[in-house]
Amino acid sequence: VTTATPLFKEAGGVAYSYTRLFLGNVSGCIGETSVIALLMGGIYLIYKGYVDWRVPAFYIGTVFFMVMVLPTKISTAWAKDPIYHVLAGGLIIGAFFMATDMVTTPLTKKGLVAFAVGAGILTTLIRFYTGYPEGVCYAILLMNTATPLIDRWAKPRLYGTSFEKTHKKK
Repeated sequence: VTTATPLFKEAGGVAYSYTRLFLGNVSGCIGETSVIALLMGGIYLIYKGYVDWRVPAFYIGTVFFMVMVLPTKISTAWAKDPIYHVLAGGLIIGAFFMATDMVTTPLTKKGLVAFAVGAGILTTLIRFYTGYPEGVCYAILLMNTATPLIDRWAKPRLYGTSFEKTHKKK
């Protein structure tokens, strides 16, 4: 069976082992299949200071949590397996390389956490309740459009000023 991603709902219930998903011995788009290579690259970017660890950690953690708590109508064996959802598809490449783009993500640490949690919620909702098998790109694009609102909400308070003075409308 050749599919775009191991999460493809019409794949006839084909499920891959965690080892195959981790090593990249599965079908899928180039660059999203080998979790170990993506993790090595992502950890290197965090080590060098190009990426803030909060975005991948909260994004992956939110998807993991949401898969456990949300009900789904998908009848495959992997539908409620949070580890499978993390390892399969484009979540790892999205969390480390797409959601951490410096130009389109919020400026503050609080904003980065809100961005990542929102992307994780949207990814899970798209995977469970739409006809799309993936959802990572759509979720990140939607959260990119919300970045100005997140920045406005997460604006840091200047030392020595009140909340009202910092957030006053002009």
